[in-house]
Amino acid sequence: MHYCVTVLAYEQEIMRCVWLYVYWLINNLLPMTRKGKMILILFLVSLVIIILRENGYLNLRWYRSNVRSAINAHWVNNIGQASLPKDYTIMDSCSRYVSVKDMPLMVFCRGNRYGQEPPPGCYPVSVFIEGIEHGSLWMPLYKDVTFKCMFSLNRGLQTYRQYGDSVLHTHYLLSGTIIVNGSLTIKGFCSHYNAERILFNHLMSVVYKEVREQMDKQP
Repeated sequence: MHYCVTVLAYEQEIMRCVWLYVYWLINNLLPMTRKGKMILILFLVSLVIIILRENGYLNLRWYRSNVRSAINAHWVNNIGQASLPKDYTIMDSCSRYVSVKDMPLMVFCRGNRYGQEPPPGCYPVSVFIEGIEHGSLWMPLYKDVTFKCMFSLNRGLQTYRQYGDSVLHTHYLLSGTIIVNGSLTIKGFCSHYNAERILFNHLMSVVYKEVREQMDKQP
């Protein structure tokens, strides 16, 4: 919490300095000379471009990025099975999976999504990434930050398949804690918006791979 407050205070101080500079320009260049007007116009245009770029409205992708991370997961999975009558009818067509391997998986992070789309009208196995902590991504030209993500996952998964003269109903409890630590380096013109997208996309891909491996281990 202290770290987040420090970053916020730093960014607020930068904006305060910018507006103080604008105020100084206006007060010291009035009545403005032709040169003074050009300086102020160029400054204001540059300021607008920076604001639009940092918030993702103007896309300038002149940069190189590098993300490194390590994932540590602790899984405590449980399996329960029950035998159902052969004529047992599954009313929900979205539940007719015979294996966990067949189930689509989707990872969500701050409004972004990554994974397999489910059949129309059905829902995927959803994983929501939470607890993301990272350094400031507002610095221009060079960003070098560390990040950490830790969250718990508990999902109940059900499968149905023929087993002799009955239907075998299997309930899987996919339960565990996932921790991701890493670093992000960006050199060049990369907005705060795009830097966050790079970070979130990386987190979604590594978490997807970890959870998918756990699901594919099930029969």
